[in-house]
Amino acid sequence: MQIIPLSRFLFMLVLFFVMGVKAVAGCEVPLAIKSFVTHAKLSQIQKSDLDVRRNIKSLQKLCVYEVKINDVHMQWKMTLVFNPKQQKGPFWFLPHDDEDTAFHTAVYSTLKYGGGFLSVEAKEHRYFRGQDPNRNFSTTLQEAKSCVQQKFFSPHYTQSVLQIMHVFKPQGYPYLTLHNNTNGGGVSMLHTSKMVKNYPAHKHITKQSTGLLDEDSLVYMAGTSTIPYAVDLNTFLQKGLNVKYERVSKINNDCSFSNYLALKHPHEKYYNIETEHGDYMTQKKMLDRVVNIIK
Repeated sequence: MQIIPLSRFLFMLVLFFVMGVKAVAGCEVPLAIKSFVTHAKLSQIQKSDLDVRRNIKSLQKLCVYEVKINDVHMQWKMTLVFNPKQQKGPFWFLPHDDEDTAFHTAVYSTLKYGGGFLSVEAKEHRYFRGQDPNRNFSTTLQEAKSCVQQKFFSPHYTQSVLQIMHVFKPQGYPYLTLHNNTNGGGVSMLHTSKMVKNYPAHKHITKQSTGLLDEDSLVYMAGTSTIPYAVDLNTFLQKGLNVKYERVSKINNDCSFSNYLALKHPHEKYYNIETEHGDYMTQKKMLDRVVNIIK
């Protein structure tokens, strides 16, 4: 039996320890959010979370945390995922747990571009205990009362989502979300209103890109100005991306994430990539184009 010299053994031990620390260090979260996030075991989460189960192989390459937010009247649970090799990058908020394609697309983005995403857990339902997670952004009781679809004001929920996004979102990057909708649903290029305008990109879309031509494939923007910034609008249209723009005011505020940002952070940009449920290839294609625009 070969005997390993003590000095060599100690060197190997130190090397193993250092490599182990590096591997763990990639998944450490900043102190700013450490108090309400817990490192998650995929083997446990996948038992109750179908999104995790469907994407288990890809998630094994990423850092996965459970987020628990105790608000005034609600206790929220979310899944935080980020890239250990590149924590800073495009960071997505996924408010609806029934939009499986959005989750799949977010995993793709995190693996390819770094950054990560935050996904609300509601047992595969759109609402959580009767509350739409995307109509739950307010910091005062007065704000919440002005929104018909918000049951209670939610300062901790609102601040925690923003705090997590600020940790992983590079400075100057827009706030990003991913959504899926039903065929010809309420958020579609088929519908418009006094406060919501459509800007189709049909003339910039090739016949081969049928998914981009779909009325449900669009980038949703929001702001307080009458029209979106011309430079942003033209850039997206030239990339073959339909744009839907909502003009937000205190009067029509619905306590959605987009409305909250438009009113509270008017100088920040917000982009939401929408596609029909199940159209992963189109949403992935749109995401690639959006990321290339903002990088």
